[in-house]
Amino acid sequence: MLSLFAKKTMILGAPAEGDLFDITQVSDPFFASKNLGDGIAVNPHTELVCAPCDGKLIMLFETRHAFGIRSKDVELLIHIGMDTVEMQGQGFTALKKVTDPVRRGEPIIRFDRQLLSAYDLTVMMLITKASNWHWEKHLDLQSVKASETVMTGERL
Repeated sequence: MLSLFAKKTMILGAPAEGDLFDITQVSDPFFASKNLGDGIAVNPHTELVCAPCDGKLIMLFETRHAFGIRSKDVELLIHIGMDTVEMQGQGFTALKKVTDPVRRGEPIIRFDRQLLSAYDLTVMMLITKASNWHWEKHLDLQSVKASETVMTGERL
């Protein structure tokens, strides 16, 4: 009977290993103003971008610089870099395809840091669809491993 009253929670992991900061601090004003949703950003230390939660890959941009994941309760956009769309996919390798199930921490995209060295490679995780959720960011973590908890949500 208690399960009827239990609050539903969700954990989101870092989409990459690196230095964690709030989405409002990214260099692109469009993302910083939360136009696509609230979230976090990581200055990556490696070339792998991972799934922040279990779900299904619902979108993979043709340029492979961004992808979308739907879990049971939320939709997320993971975007790699500022203006990297200009590379038209060069320097990005998709490790999964649309409709594939994904697990938290599973690599989705590999990027070539050397080929993309002219770009800010900040990896952004944006919650694009999650009505009736309250999110807490764990920004006290300065450096994170991929899949390490960076946000927790509670359904209202």
